[in-house]
Amino acid sequence: MMNKPSITTIIPTFNRAALLKKAVESVLSQSHKNFQVIISDNASSDETSAVLEKLVKTDSRVIVHRQQNNIGGLNNFNFLLGKIDSDYFSILSDDDYLLPGFFENALHGFARHPEAFFGSLKVFDNNPTGIPVMDHFSKSFPEGFFPPPQGLIKMTEIGVPTWTGTLFRKEIFEKIGSIDPEIPIIDFDFLLRAALKVPFFVSKANGAVFTSHSLIDLKGSRGSPSAYWPVGKKIIGKLTSENILSVEEKKKIEENISGMLLGFVYLTGMSAVFRNDIEDIKLAQKYLSETGRNKLRKKISITWNLNNIKPGKLMLGLARKLNKIYYTYKYRQELDNIFKDGQ
Repeated sequence: MMNKPSITTIIPTFNRAALLKKAVESVLSQSHKNFQVIISDNASSDETSAVLEKLVKTDSRVIVHRQQNNIGGLNNFNFLLGKIDSDYFSILSDDDYLLPGFFENALHGFARHPEAFFGSLKVFDNNPTGIPVMDHFSKSFPEGFFPPPQGLIKMTEIGVPTWTGTLFRKEIFEKIGSIDPEIPIIDFDFLLRAALKVPFFVSKANGAVFTSHSLIDLKGSRGSPSAYWPVGKKIIGKLTSENILSVEEKKKIEENISGMLLGFVYLTGMSAVFRNDIEDIKLAQKYLSETGRNKLRKKISITWNLNNIKPGKLMLGLARKLNKIYYTYKYRQELDNIFKDGQ
């Protein structure tokens, strides 16, 4: 590469050879060409090595690091953060992909808002129904420029962006530090801390597609209630300890984030019912009870009881299938319009 890349996309990967190829190719096909994509293979045992070898031969902007032993997902991610040497960077999971024009769209946003430290673009959720739909943040968050702490308050009211469709300035680390390894939902925490300290912009231009996995399949990861609580208290504590917030703002932020994360505790508890994970069911009930969310706790109990009898189990299974059919029908036309002619 003759010029220093203006953008670095980092991709940590492990045993997802087929999906990884699509992810990397989505970067290589960007209209803005001055970038590098750095991949760290966390000692994969599938065809990842062969896929990466071909990609490296095809394009010199692909840089690959291979870990001799599996160092864990978080360490692999941190390894890549240390390799960023460009003015901007993006984070891409090996099962996600960028949409055409992401880099160009994001850089236009930075040109309009040069004081911004990150910009979040439109993201589609390739969800378990198999029908990619616009994610909640992209649908609900208004376009525009958001200085701190107004941007943070807005996020706690509406939602946090998916960083798959976000471009960051490297200087953001100087303002807020790096990721917190003690918090499982590292993206949620990082983006909220960023919105507290630095300005950002939101654009409805196309950004990326991320793959959300069924909570039923995520035990031990984001599928556990402990991924959201009591670690949520730590997230809230870090934000509300800052003097730049008024007493009223701190109270509002605490209420909003608590509601958001305890909502995920409820969802993970319901998911635990369907995989018959008694430990996570009881954990969700415990956290909901301790925080006064007794209606949600009772819903988990009722669903658990129903799922333990054959008629109830059949009824719940039918309800889940009907829900999938509904969303498939609801978003089919939207999907066709979104991806028509690559727009």
